[in-house]
Amino acid sequence: MEAKSKQMQFKVSIDESAAQGKYANFLNVWHSNYEFVIDIGQVMPGRNEIKVFERIVTNPLRAKLFLRALEMNMQKYEQMFGRIDIEQHPMPEIDETKLH
Repeated sequence: MEAKSKQMQFKVSIDESAAQGKYANFLNVWHSNYEFVIDIGQVMPGRNEIKVFERIVTNPLRAKLFLRALEMNMQKYEQMFGRIDIEQHPMPEIDETKLH
């Protein structure tokens, strides 16, 4: 007899303040042996300061699943709206020693 794996069904709820969302134009990712850390923030035009307003810490499995979800959604986005050419948008230099 084949063993069937049961998938758990989750009900997702979102806090009212989180549902409003925040605009982010800065993302920084780093990792240790056991965790991935994602800093989320804003860079204001004309300023050289980045304000990190959220730090997500997760395990490597969840980080990989998140990467897969982003890749799938980016592929759908580009099919609908066209390819995003990141070569035309150079990355600014950031002193990452001040972020950890």
